[in-house]
Amino acid sequence: MRALAADAVFTGSIPDAYEALLVPLIFEPYGSDLAGRVAALGPSAVLEVAAGTGAATRALARLLPRQARLVAHRSQPADARPRRGGRDRG
Repeated sequence: MRALAADAVFTGSIPDAYEALLVPLIFEPYGSDLAGRVAALGPSAVLEVAAGTGAATRALARLLPRQARLVAHRSQPADARPRRGGRDRG
């Protein structure tokens, strides 16, 4: 089977494609499930280590009470980009 020319070359931003395609498919369901379990415990503070895609962080920001403190650490700051979504915890 021959590969199509379009299949042989990737153009565009890999992080953007990852965020647009893989995060919703793979990471958001797990992040939402985990955030729901954590929020059900009623914590006053949460430390997320190796936040990666930010899927769990966004879900935690939506589900935790406003007075809860949420700190997320990304282990690869060199490729960290601002993530949008969730509620503004102000």
